[in-house]
Amino acid sequence: MKKFIIKILLFFVPLGSIFSQGFLINEANNMQLINPSYNGFNFESKAGVIYNTISYDGIRNIDTKYAFAGYSLEKLKFSLGVDFVSHNVKEFGYLENQLNLSYTYKIDVGRDLYFLPSIYLGIFNRKVDASNYIFEDQLVISEGVILPTSNDPALTTPQTNNSFDAGVGAILYNETFLVGLSAKHINQAGISFNTETDEQRDLSISIQGAYETEIDPFNRSSLPKNSYIFAYASVTKIGDILKIYSSQEVQFNSFRAGIHQKLTSLEDFSLVNIGLNLGIEAGNINFNTAYSFSVKNDIRYSPSILEVSIQFNFEPWLSRNRADYKRLRTFNY
Repeated sequence: MKKFIIKILLFFVPLGSIFSQGFLINEANNMQLINPSYNGFNFESKAGVIYNTISYDGIRNIDTKYAFAGYSLEKLKFSLGVDFVSHNVKEFGYLENQLNLSYTYKIDVGRDLYFLPSIYLGIFNRKVDASNYIFEDQLVISEGVILPTSNDPALTTPQTNNSFDAGVGAILYNETFLVGLSAKHINQAGISFNTETDEQRDLSISIQGAYETEIDPFNRSSLPKNSYIFAYASVTKIGDILKIYSSQEVQFNSFRAGIHQKLTSLEDFSLVNIGLNLGIEAGNINFNTAYSFSVKNDIRYSPSILEVSIQFNFEPWLSRNRADYKRLRTFNY
């Protein structure tokens, strides 16, 4: 029976990896989870939390909780970051946690251009609660009865795995564009529940790009003075999984709105998500929400996704900010 449980896990984990390793739908506002160098972006000290839930049919969900904090030491030209992410699939009894610590160094390339290389180290844990499954000795087929208890040893055998994780990242940017490159899980640690199986964590390679421009730099229209267009895109390869994300947003003073598109592909299986991003900033607080619509047809089914996040920026100049919330900044250097 234990082998049967392991087969269930091997079937479930690849599907879960599509979401658990790239669950964000408002990626442009939370690039630090994709690229650790973003923890040192503009040398700002900040913290935030995210809640994300993926709903397959209104009953089965993947719930994700994420928290991060970054602190910059301007005179020493480096930033430290810490983040924690937890994925929970209650119906399968599956729980996945990771804690990371990152280091980002600032290099002034010149002409208002900055390079931020980084490295992170992490601790990864995942486990399955077998009490959520029905075992063979609980089934009384002739009577049509499912017994409430089981004597199967797999019920008391812990299905868990602990491992270390490591990755690197880099960002090159100015006040107009951003280019990033990151590699995660470079040590490809063993993550199998079964000691007889050699299952390694897939290497993740990602490239990111962003562009920002002012809509009306000469103030000739009725739009707010500080109005911007921000476009972002990323391509991520995780083993056999390919993820392409893009978003386009407009910023009117402290309010932002936009759309996002996300394609996730695994061999002949693919998911497409399209949704809305909304955000508002007030002084040192940045609140964002995003919703990705469910897309269904006879061949593919993309679940609906809801995401809510809030960030606190501890830079004192933001409390005196006059509604200019441009994303790509360098003046803090």
